[in-house]
Amino acid sequence: MTTNQVQPPLHPWSPRPLDTQTLRVSRILQTTQLVTGLVFIPVLFMLCQRLPVQAGWENGFFEILQNVVLGFSAAISLVLFALRRSHVQRSLWLGVALIWLLMLGRELSWGAVFLEPLSMDAISGPYFSSHVLPYRPAIPAIGFGLLAIALLLVYRAKLGPMLQYAWSRKALMPWAYGLCMLICATLGTAAEGKLGSFGHAWKNAQVIEEGFEFLTYYFLLRAQIWTYSRWLKV
Repeated sequence: MTTNQVQPPLHPWSPRPLDTQTLRVSRILQTTQLVTGLVFIPVLFMLCQRLPVQAGWENGFFEILQNVVLGFSAAISLVLFALRRSHVQRSLWLGVALIWLLMLGRELSWGAVFLEPLSMDAISGPYFSSHVLPYRPAIPAIGFGLLAIALLLVYRAKLGPMLQYAWSRKALMPWAYGLCMLICATLGTAAEGKLGSFGHAWKNAQVIEEGFEFLTYYFLLRAQIWTYSRWLKV
């Protein structure tokens, strides 16, 4: 009598040669994205300076867009996890989904934004704080726990071979999305006042900060989709 052993649907990262057509299409698409981003970024900057201050408030227009992108990104990551069910890469996308959820929790002040604001200002808008939450003492443990699980899942995706595979296909790295994301993150950080006087004195600095934080998340999501479909394609 023989026993059939079911093997897990996983296989290691195997190098795949890149053909000229794939490289050409990648360059065209990423160059187009870079040009589009470099045009849209100053447009958004000027738009943010003209929008009402309410657009940059907590629970305002850009904050809501950020939360939508973060939640959608977590859902997309779970879809990628399901689509890669026959490859060890699935652990990577499950870990990424947890990281998106952590960022969403932070943006929502771990639920405090659903309560009444602690204070209200005509310029900066409502102020929320997670310190009023009854489960506030558990938040650091929950956050670090989820982060540890996410990192463990990424490691389970055979991190060493994955990095070797990624390096062998470095020509397909999402460099255009990464550059746009870096520019947006820098502008948002400057508007927040974390780069000294540069940026903090901009007109409607809070709206600029929130607008470019939203755009940073957007480009990060686009980079993830590109990574799945091209850079780490299996």
